[in-house]
Amino acid sequence: MNDKALLDNYGKIGNQNLLEKKVADLMENEKKLQSEIEELKSERDSKVIEFQKRLDKELESMRNKVKDFETKYKESENKRNTLTFEHEKERAKWNLEKDYLSN
Repeated sequence: MNDKALLDNYGKIGNQNLLEKKVADLMENEKKLQSEIEELKSERDSKVIEFQKRLDKELESMRNKVKDFETKYKESENKRNTLTFEHEKERAKWNLEKDYLSN
């Protein structure tokens, strides 16, 4: 009987050691996974910042292009108005000359 109790006790100790080792392994695995999660979060955050910077840069570039197009449009409108005015002025001058020559 004593031998059986000794074997049971040894089995319990072995089982307890096995469970403790398993718990230690699981805790180590949890630490590794937690570390990996933090690394992935950090990577994600840096990519978000990088993409936001790229987006801001593209947005500024587009705004500059719009300003350039607006400036060119205004310049072309001014030129068109000037040419129209010059044409009308010449036309009036020709009509005056025509009237003068007709009389």
